[in-house]
Amino acid sequence: MCKHPELAERYPWSVECCAKAEPEREKCFHDHRDIEAEQYQVPDFDVACKEHKENHDHAFNQYIDKISKRHSSIFPPTIVARARQYDTVVTECCEAEDKPTCFRARFAEVVKTTYYIEQKQKHICHIASKFPERVPQAINIAFISQKHPAASFDLVHKFTTEAVHMMKDCCKGDVVECMVEGLEYTQHICDDQEKFFSPNLKVCCEKPLLERTPCIMALPKDDIPADLPKELPKEFVEDEHVCDQFKDHKDPQLLAAGIKESQDLQKQHCDAYEHLGPYGFNIQLLGAYVPKMRQVSDATLLEVTDKMTKFAGKCCALPQNQRLSCAEEKLDLLLGQMCERQATTFINDQVRHCCDDSYADRRPCFTKLGVDPSYQPPAFDESAFKVGADICEGSEQEQKNKRLTLLIHVLKLKPDISKEKMKETVEEFTKAREKCCAAPDHQLCFETERPTFLLHLKELLGH
Repeated sequence: MCKHPELAERYPWSVECCAKAEPEREKCFHDHRDIEAEQYQVPDFDVACKEHKENHDHAFNQYIDKISKRHSSIFPPTIVARARQYDTVVTECCEAEDKPTCFRARFAEVVKTTYYIEQKQKHICHIASKFPERVPQAINIAFISQKHPAASFDLVHKFTTEAVHMMKDCCKGDVVECMVEGLEYTQHICDDQEKFFSPNLKVCCEKPLLERTPCIMALPKDDIPADLPKELPKEFVEDEHVCDQFKDHKDPQLLAAGIKESQDLQKQHCDAYEHLGPYGFNIQLLGAYVPKMRQVSDATLLEVTDKMTKFAGKCCALPQNQRLSCAEEKLDLLLGQMCERQATTFINDQVRHCCDDSYADRRPCFTKLGVDPSYQPPAFDESAFKVGADICEGSEQEQKNKRLTLLIHVLKLKPDISKEKMKETVEEFTKAREKCCAAPDHQLCFETERPTFLLHLKELLGH
């Protein structure tokens, strides 16, 4: 690869990598694997169906190529599984009466799922590189135990050890080992399927080898055994040697309190979402998060709080007993992405502390953060609040982002603003915006209203 004449021209960073010796050279290439690729386009269904029918193997290899180039962090077994799913979509849509509608709908679902899987796998590797091995071990034990609650701890521990070993090889970019170990792991699950006491595994294990893994990953959780105690076993908290066993690690003493704190927070957020609606909830999130990390760009703050708002909409619509796990999983991924950015683009010390100190305490740590004391706000600049006719134009999302960007500017200047004052400011601006967007001359109206709004801001900010 390093001898290829066009490599340095296409990828300038490869010069530095090729000058290194192994294993640093391979790691250097692996670290630079995230490159910008062309976004997915809905395929021309006539061309896709012709290629699929006349040269199926070539078409399938093209699916693998396209997915791999756009998702450099996805493990190879998953790439093949996604290609097989897309292959199924092409097969079925080529036989559909309304081919364009079928391709658009099914293709969008494949792309959405693929991006989600990539986020999950990148997050796994982020955790593996950032924290001691006991952290990915604990996560895998929890995942397998929740999925198959009737399995013995010895069986859960055995498959956790194998999964963590596989994860290491996959995350360091050893694609051949990753592929082989992934297929072996699935085979071992199927070999031991009776020991899991799972009624769901049989149907997956009867599938061809490459179809088993996505089938197993998509399985619902098994029912909790009727004889499984609802309370934590007494030997964890009442045994005479419990203090010697756990010493300073007070996990079981803290377990109930941690669960209650998470449940209370989830209920608080869902109540707020129901009461305020998506837009009001987004405003509340900005009020909570901008003061904690005012160094973050407006675009990133909009992106993060928009995702949180969508999480609330999805998770709060679920039955009560599913809401917490939904919210925790999605927030875990989002905070993981934020912490990956923090590693390369420093935000502030308190964010670094939440990202690095404890994986288990990461979400509660972010929740408890206060105003960042290190941030020095810029001087008040009227031009930052210059509103014109363009705020009435564009899509609903674009208009919303323009309005929320103004709020971010206020929060960066006055992070300790009370909820009442923030509500008052939002209402003042909303009144002016609605009036001017309904006026015949939007721009003239905004220029007329602007002095009054600026005066309100100056009073609010103490200028």
